[in-house]
Amino acid sequence: MPTPWRHLPAALFAVALGAAAPARAADEVTRAVAHYTLPDVTLVNQLGHKVKLRALFDPARPLLLQFIFTSCQAICPVMGATFAGVQTRIGPTDGAVELVSVSIDPDYDTPARMKAFLDKFHATPTWSFLTGSRRDVVAVQKAFEAYTANKMGHAPLTFLWSPAEKAWIRIGGFIAAGELYDQFRSAAGK
Repeated sequence: MPTPWRHLPAALFAVALGAAAPARAADEVTRAVAHYTLPDVTLVNQLGHKVKLRALFDPARPLLLQFIFTSCQAICPVMGATFAGVQTRIGPTDGAVELVSVSIDPDYDTPARMKAFLDKFHATPTWSFLTGSRRDVVAVQKAFEAYTANKMGHAPLTFLWSPAEKAWIRIGGFIAAGELYDQFRSAAGK
C-alpha cells in the first residue's frame, strides 16, 4: 500500500506519524474547551451527495472536524495524514466516529477533487469531505471562529466534539495522530 504522505517534508512527516519534531513556539499544540453551534447548512460531500452538516453530528459520539482545501501544499496534507493516522487507530471497541473535512476553497474543490484527496489517505466511509456555497462554508468557519478571508492564511485547527465534556475541544497546531487519537478516546470517555 503506498504511503499517502511520502511527499511531505521530513519534519511534517514526523509530526503526522506522531514522532517528536523539533520544538518551536509555532509548533506548539494548544487545547481549549469551546462551545460552538453548528449552522444549519446543506453541503455536498466527496460523492456529490447533499449532506446536512447537523445530520453528521451525534452529541453522544465524538466528531473530528477540520478546515482544509485540496490544492493546499502546506498544512492540509499534514492535517489529512493526521486524520488518516487516527482512522487507522480506531478499533472496533472505539465505536463509530465521524471525521469531517470542510473545504475552504469551494470555488475549486469539486466532489471529484475531494474524493481524490481522500483516496490518497485511504479514507473510510466515516470520513466526509464537504464543500458548498461560499456563504455556507464561511458560515461553518465563522461558527468555529476559524474564518480567514485568505485561504492561504488558514491555521492548522482541529475540532473535537467531546460527549464527555459536552463541548468542543479546539486544538491548534500540528497535533500528532497518536495524540489526537488519545484526545478522541478521552472525549469518548474511554
